[in-house]
Amino acid sequence: LIIALAVIIFFSYGYLRDALYGIKISLGDVVLGVNKLLFLFGVPLFALVTYLIVRTRNTLNTVTRLANVMAVVLVLQPLVTIGIHTISAQRSWQVAGIVRPANLELEPSSRLDPALAPTQDLPNIFYIILDEYARADVLQKLYNFDNSEFIDYLQESGFYVAENAHSNYVRTVLSLAASLNLDYLPNVLENLDPESSDLAVMRKVIVDNRLVRFLKQYGYRTVALPSGYFPTEMTNADVYNGFGLDEFSTGLVQRTPLPNLFAYNEYAVTMHRKRILYTFDHLADAANGEAPVFVFAHILSPHPPFVFGPNGEAIMPEPSSRGLNGGSPPESTSSINLQYRKRYPDQLAFINTKVKTLIREILAASGRPAIIIIQADHGCKSMINRDNPPATDFPEVFSILDAIYLPDGDYSSFYEDMTPVNTFRLILNKYFGTDYELLADESYFSTWTRPYRFLRVTDQLDPKGQG
Repeated sequence: LIIALAVIIFFSYGYLRDALYGIKISLGDVVLGVNKLLFLFGVPLFALVTYLIVRTRNTLNTVTRLANVMAVVLVLQPLVTIGIHTISAQRSWQVAGIVRPANLELEPSSRLDPALAPTQDLPNIFYIILDEYARADVLQKLYNFDNSEFIDYLQESGFYVAENAHSNYVRTVLSLAASLNLDYLPNVLENLDPESSDLAVMRKVIVDNRLVRFLKQYGYRTVALPSGYFPTEMTNADVYNGFGLDEFSTGLVQRTPLPNLFAYNEYAVTMHRKRILYTFDHLADAANGEAPVFVFAHILSPHPPFVFGPNGEAIMPEPSSRGLNGGSPPESTSSINLQYRKRYPDQLAFINTKVKTLIREILAASGRPAIIIIQADHGCKSMINRDNPPATDFPEVFSILDAIYLPDGDYSSFYEDMTPVNTFRLILNKYFGTDYELLADESYFSTWTRPYRFLRVTDQLDPKGQG
């Protein structure tokens, strides 16, 4: 009974904390918030119940039966929830067409002719997503941050930098699902329900995408680095380098008293910081294998939380922006916005130094020609309103860094306002002889509650240096 009681309290803590959120008691100059109140009343109550259990001479049969019933309920409740969610997800996937593998099959024009054997000159391909990395003109205009030195470095190193690049979508999972499948989402998924909020669909088309299916024809090995964000963890890659707790484990721990007892928030921030550094340090490791490789790395930076200073010094983010997979302010006038404007350029400056080192390491280690794509999934978000499109600054949210390195330096087919949905269409046409048509470069906003209800905002995006 004592153990059962302890377990129930331990895993119910987060729900009690949320239910009592905002409650405070003032005792003179001392203010007791929810966490302190739960400990103040919970610990003595648990000690009292434990004492009574130990001291009682009764058989406790009734209490045991009650505990058994509670245990069954506690087990059934999440099982029912999981079952309902699974059935609902399967139905939504079926409606979207995702459960039919043909949906992600290669187009006839991109299928490998069996008579054409892969050559030894196939390039290594590095697809590096720097989450929330803004375009240079936006950094200058909104953050007074001059990124020209970094852009010059990229260009001098042989990169093509699209000066008016935009993302196709406003959220990471939407953007990557489109770029990795070389098409807009309504074409990737049949009958995608605009009223659905199920983002599990996006993970399914990210980890099992058309690009990797194509490259596998040519004997490519896939290598994935850890992101810490479950929808983009390509755990099905030939080589997957996990790091630290996954997102589920992190969420579970946060529902317990551990974060308050053992400075777990500081631990989580430290692990987030180490994961980013680990990815930069090991991204080039796969460059010298015998087979060509496709390396995928989604790096959650310069996206919040802001854990790096401009020189790489470790900093603790403000509590309001610590969410490891969120934290973007919902209102442009909020206090979070002020912290965002202050910390974002500093973190971006450090990421620049890591990218420079990474480029040198990839080019030095690669035993074959290398294609390097350094691209943001969306722009920065100091002026986004997640559920009110008219209150959002679309040029800020959609303007992205988009830099591509080709081994032969021929960028004649590239153009300054290209979007990620066309990135691999251009590359596959050039290096693999496909005949993909280029799509119109469009940008779509959607709210957080209705991620698939797409609002076309292409005409509201400012060209570089205007607006």
